[in-house]
Amino acid sequence: MKKTLITSLLLLTLACAFSEAQETYFGKNKVRYKDFDWSYIQTRHFDVHFYEDAYPTAKFAAAVLESAYVEINRELNYLIQRRVPIFVYNSHNDFQQTNIISSLIPEGVGGFTEAFKNRIVIPFSGSYEDFRHVLHHELTHAVTFDLLYGNALSSLISRQRLFILPLWFAEGYAEYSSRHGWDYFSDMYVRDATINNYLAPPWSLGGFLAYKQGQAMVKFIAEKYGEEKLGAILRKGKVHLTMNKALKEAIGIDEKKLWEEFSKEMKRRYWPEIAVRKEVAEVAQQLTHSREDGSYFNEKPEFSPDGGRLAIFTDKSDYTEIVLISADDGKVIDRLVKGERSADLESLHWYVSGISFSPDGRSLVFVAKSGGKDAILFYDLSRKKVYKKKKLDFYNILSPSWSPDGKKIALSALKGHKRDLFIYFIESDSIEQLTDDRYDDSDPSWLPNSNQLVFVSDRPHPENPIFDPGENAYVGKGAYMPGDLEYGYYNLFRIDLLDPKVTPLNVGPGANTSPAVSPDGEKVAFISNRNGIDNIYIGYLDSVVYYAVTDILTSVGWVSWSPDGQKIAFSAFNKGGFDIFV
Repeated sequence: MKKTLITSLLLLTLACAFSEAQETYFGKNKVRYKDFDWSYIQTRHFDVHFYEDAYPTAKFAAAVLESAYVEINRELNYLIQRRVPIFVYNSHNDFQQTNIISSLIPEGVGGFTEAFKNRIVIPFSGSYEDFRHVLHHELTHAVTFDLLYGNALSSLISRQRLFILPLWFAEGYAEYSSRHGWDYFSDMYVRDATINNYLAPPWSLGGFLAYKQGQAMVKFIAEKYGEEKLGAILRKGKVHLTMNKALKEAIGIDEKKLWEEFSKEMKRRYWPEIAVRKEVAEVAQQLTHSREDGSYFNEKPEFSPDGGRLAIFTDKSDYTEIVLISADDGKVIDRLVKGERSADLESLHWYVSGISFSPDGRSLVFVAKSGGKDAILFYDLSRKKVYKKKKLDFYNILSPSWSPDGKKIALSALKGHKRDLFIYFIESDSIEQLTDDRYDDSDPSWLPNSNQLVFVSDRPHPENPIFDPGENAYVGKGAYMPGDLEYGYYNLFRIDLLDPKVTPLNVGPGANTSPAVSPDGEKVAFISNRNGIDNIYIGYLDSVVYYAVTDILTSVGWVSWSPDGQKIAFSAFNKGGFDIFV
């Protein structure tokens, strides 16, 4: 397919959480639901634009950008020649309405850098760590564009030839810099690709693998040939106009030789793990098969109250859907909700939000973008229709969880510049705020008494490491906020609705996420990366006892208990896709 230079430059900038998840949206034209009254703050190098009550978010962005610019300047030895405008949207729903580009923006896109005016556009999701990462990622594109093209529009008009930076290096360097070299999420992708033999030569790399394998390749170059060679490659490319010549001039080898060296190094690093860890199919029954049916994700399994079914998200039909599958063999029982085909179901937020059954098993609750805003949707399983849609005054809504007594829904919502926990009372149609602070609170899971919740937060925790912002400010999922706010290192906490005091759970070190309280209320299953890979652990709520359930080669993404407490359903990244296991 032919691509214009403009399209090529734009595509290089997209920072997608999961760009392989191809999503189709209703309609052909971008819909704008609101007007934005912009203000801005200036720093030495940036103009950070914001609107409404987002000054704290803009102030955070400004500090992150200046800090990231120091790192990028050190890596590339380059000073930008013009100020960079930054546009911060309060939510992804608002971000999708931007008129800075005319293209429709899929849910997976976490930000972009528009090349010709070198503008960075990014939404705030509620996670300061995600926000920091994407700001830094996109700034690398802005600096790289400035280095390579300067006034790209003038160059295009004058028909000068330009060096089109390969996707693997453009996104690989952006991830390398913004992740401070490496992170366990990237490790998951490259490990799986190496063990399952789908690493690709750099000249044919595409999709999300270009981000993660590209990051590994840039890291390989920096470690073997020196980090200063990254800037040298860009400068040589600007002169010689091809990546092969740029590599040859900068580090003495071409892409083919780089591929040979890199692939051998990955095999040396990851193949030994096969002997010490298990394949996921060796420890659990696989219920979905993404490699066989053409899907990319099968995610967020939730056991029905009778234990015989699982509600999941899947993209098997090329659209995101909610389907019921058998908990015994994975056969599809019913296709319930078809997303991305109407204004009422623009997006189902499958990557960041789950599904919950009513205690009687007759209904589901989930979140969807509807008419430009998120809404809580109640779905009748027998009538196969949404019977209630509740819109609330939030920028976004995530993780609805139906209480065991059937009277309320716990949820996580972004309001202003912070994401907190809320309780929606069904009968009175009222909402109550449960947490109210600057930390990122999400994924609530009820105890059987319907008065207590376990949830995830990046608030301070006794198990969290101490971060030194003067040294390496990124450890695993942790980071340090400009100023005095520790953030980004997630752990488990408990809160009581009758006395909303937050207390930490003692479930061990690592980034601990995705809690699921057992049916008897004594234990919590969760995911931890304490051994370098996201695996399932179980901890006792009223003690410091915890233990590992799995030790698999690739990462687990979500957990759900069976009603009898004998099984755990989970999603796992496996052979390039996400599948459901029990």
